[in-house]
Amino acid sequence: MYDIVVIGGGPAGITLAKRLGDKYKMAVIRPEDHSLIYCAMPYIIEDLIDEKKCFKKDELVTDSGAESLRGNVNSVDFDKKEVTINNDTAVTYRKLVIATGAAPFIPPIEGSKLDVVMGFKTQANLEKIQHLVNNGLKRAVVVDAGAIGIELAQALSVQ
Repeated sequence: MYDIVVIGGGPAGITLAKRLGDKYKMAVIRPEDHSLIYCAMPYIIEDLIDEKKCFKKDELVTDSGAESLRGNVNSVDFDKKEVTINNDTAVTYRKLVIATGAAPFIPPIEGSKLDVVMGFKTQANLEKIQHLVNNGLKRAVVVDAGAIGIELAQALSVQ
């Protein structure tokens, strides 16, 4: 039984671990093998930074005393205070924090379900775009006026 379980190993989960990991029995759950510095992803596409340099170290969570758990959260039973990871591992908690971050909104318009239409937030998104670039991507449309979207458009324009 954990005092606190955080679903999400991004900035909020890491910050909670750093602040509370030495005070409570705590676990931070994330699905990815690595927590990635999102704003550096366009620089990886542009070959300015090696991808491994953009991985946040697990020690950001574990040095505080919190545990880092890897897996997909498949269900949460709020009555039992139990999170199920990868359909078979049950993690019980006293307090639960859901810090999964925002998901890119892709409007439900014609073509939005095509395999090449995606957000740009995860390691899987990064790998998919890298694959497209490495296999001859000639044109792309980036719909985003934020810093990461602008930097991604710049990175794709030089490829």
